[in-house]
Amino acid sequence: MTVGNRFLSLTSELDRIATKKAFFDAGLQTDDLTILENLVHRALNDVFYVFYPRYTQVYHAKQIEVFTEKGEIPPYLPSSLKEGVLFIHRFIASPTSIGSIFPSSKNLIDAMTKKISEGVAESTPPRRYLDVGAGTGSFTEGVIAKMRPEDELDVVEYDLDLCNVLKRRFGHLPNVHIHHVSIFEFNPSYQYDVVVTGLPLNNFSAESVGKLFEKYEELTRPGGSFCYFEYLFLPALSQAFKRVFASLEELQNFEQILEIKKQIQKQFPIEEEIVYWNLTPAKAIHCQVLTQVASRSLTITGCECRSRGFRSSSRSSHSKTRREILDLSPLAPYSSNDRLAT
Repeated sequence: MTVGNRFLSLTSELDRIATKKAFFDAGLQTDDLTILENLVHRALNDVFYVFYPRYTQVYHAKQIEVFTEKGEIPPYLPSSLKEGVLFIHRFIASPTSIGSIFPSSKNLIDAMTKKISEGVAESTPPRRYLDVGAGTGSFTEGVIAKMRPEDELDVVEYDLDLCNVLKRRFGHLPNVHIHHVSIFEFNPSYQYDVVVTGLPLNNFSAESVGKLFEKYEELTRPGGSFCYFEYLFLPALSQAFKRVFASLEELQNFEQILEIKKQIQKQFPIEEEIVYWNLTPAKAIHCQVLTQVASRSLTITGCECRSRGFRSSSRSSHSKTRREILDLSPLAPYSSNDRLAT
């Protein structure tokens, strides 16, 4: 037997143990695991999942599947450490689209989702919420904890692996809807009371950042709000780093993003909450949408932004040719509410 075949055989055996354990936990199987199988389960699910996360994923996926079939709520909520393990794997696979290895702290989650329950009474009509780039569901879980049974939550995530995690965690909830789609291709027939997002804005082009803010405004009903966060110190550090080591185009792009954020915070009533107990300290920024504006024009240094477009362009004094920062390549693979330096 070749090494490859042995690995496949071992993988299949571990999947069998994980499935057997899930069925036993759900009461669908009377035979418990053997002593050896229990040792394997304990080792891979509780101790060594950092080296072989597939076992835990299979185990919990089967748990949710069988409990859902029984009409019961699955007993699974992953620990922050296990979420972190998945983030490490996704970060290695796609470092530009996964912004941070570490999931957001409970304090940041509370700050980001504070508008969910704020001002909501028993007589308040059902509300709609949107989580953009949900990752493993840190902010999603925070929204669900504060929303009412009659409220609805749409969750948008482009990364397929992370989307599958979201479906395993929240797919059994009737008022939570998981969408594997780019936010730019997500066009519901309604608007939202609150939009929460953790996309890594500083990882995108200035053009893309403008379009994201445009999309957030478009999806938020008048009187509602959209919320994003940024780390307190990383933007300044990143700017200083790029001044020394980055190309002129990269520096221009980053400075345009900072200017777009400043202009956005001038256009909307802003409420900020600083969270020091997070890795790293961060600031949740809530932007209230008062009215739907058909057209808006922003002029910032080296960048013209038109709402319903926010088109970004620049001309470098160091070059005779016009430099257009229009790279939309990061748009498709963005993901996760725990991201780098927004």
